[in-house]
Amino acid sequence: MGDAQISSIQRTSNENTFYILDSVLYDNKDNIIQYKKNTEPLTTLIWGYNYQYPIAEVINENFENVFSIASISGINPSETKDTGQLKTTLSLLRTYYKTDPNTNISTFTYSPIIGLTSATDSRENTIIFALLVN
Repeated sequence: MGDAQISSIQRTSNENTFYILDSVLYDNKDNIIQYKKNTEPLTTLIWGYNYQYPIAEVINENFENVFSIASISGINPSETKDTGQLKTTLSLLRTYYKTDPNTNISTFTYSPIIGLTSATDSRENTIIFALLVN
């Protein structure tokens, strides 16, 4: 897609190179799907709703592994717009990573009109966002 994809950002000081952002990967819509900041663990993003919104953030796991687990549900989470199918996939991801103490997962759902409708962290605490109309 775009010609200006960043693969890393680095800073050099006294001939030492420090990576500020590294291991950046993109999907076919130019969404960042994997990155690493400084000494923090690798972060993977899964996009949904036809590549419009990030639906999962998995810390300390690479994109290939996360996407293969997400695809077990039989759908491509990036291409579907069906919230029910996405919730099934997100539940599968949370269940899989729940037993891994080194990996944290946050998942998100959206509504086309409202925007973000829910956010669930790795402890399965969910915040529901609603639009109140008078």
